[in-house]
This record gives sequence, C-alpha cells and structure tokens, in this order.
Amino acid sequence: MGYRRIDRNERGGVNERRCDRSSLVVRETSPADSPRPRLLDRVRDALRARHYSRRTEEAYVAWIRRYIFFHAKRHPAEMGAPEVTRFLTSLATDGTSSPRPRTKTSGS
Repeated sequence: MGYRRIDRNERGGVNERRCDRSSLVVRETSPADSPRPRLLDRVRDALRARHYSRRTEEAYVAWIRRYIFFHAKRHPAEMGAPEVTRFLTSLATDGTSSPRPRTKTSGS
C-alpha cells in the first residue's frame, strides 16, 4: 500500500508523489531550547510505558542510581562491560546485596 507524499518545491508550489512505507521516517520535533529528559526520567517513562509496577520502577531506578554512584557519577553510556563486571564483583564480594542465608528450622 502506498502513501501520498506532499513536498514544497522551490517556487512555493506543491509536489505530490506516491511513496512506499520504507521511505517514511518518523522524527520527533522539539523546541531547540527544551533539554532532553535526564536518564532516570527516561527509564521511568520507559517502565511506565511497559506498565511495570511502581515498586519495580523504584527498584530499577535504585539499582541504576547505585551503579552510577559506584562509578563516581559517570554516565552509563560512557561505560561498558568492564565497569559492569567491577560493579557485580563488588556486590558479590562486599556482600551488601546478597540475600540473608536462610536458617534451617527444627522441623526440617
């Protein structure tokens, strides 16, 4: 199925042509002075769009914040696999994120 595409030519006239779906591009336009939303706000928006619960959203944001602070407030886009490995290794060795061991009950 084709779509009509309307373009303006150099003389102010209108050119009409048919085009297929592959040539259509969706672009978001925003005022030049509006700042891009911050990382954690974008994460929250993405989670809400996927209908995650508020509690899950809070947990994801808390872990992302913890990851960022662990690496001296560097943006996650600047980091890669070595930083993730360092963070996970520190969690495993420090023991701050592991669940408490379960104690055996006398009935088992």
